[in-house]
Amino acid sequence: MTDNIGHNRDHLKQIAGGIKKLMEDADRIKEDIAERYAEAKDAGYDIASIKKVISEQRKFDKQPEKYKEQRDLFDFMAEVIAPELNK
Repeated sequence: MTDNIGHNRDHLKQIAGGIKKLMEDADRIKEDIAERYAEAKDAGYDIASIKKVISEQRKFDKQPEKYKEQRDLFDFMAEVIAPELNK
């Protein structure tokens, strides 16, 4: 290992630099997202609803079959439980 210390240090610096850049990019993206939500709020839209719809869409995009199964189960339970809650 001592023979490769110089190489390992350079490689580690390269990896760390790449991670730092990605984190900076992520920070900028988070700021952009916050600005979009502020824009939606200023336009009178409900932010919680927008976030929920986007979250559900992302779940669907990642695993459509699993999402559909979970959604079907939710719909079934809501159909059975909701009438009881309205009494």
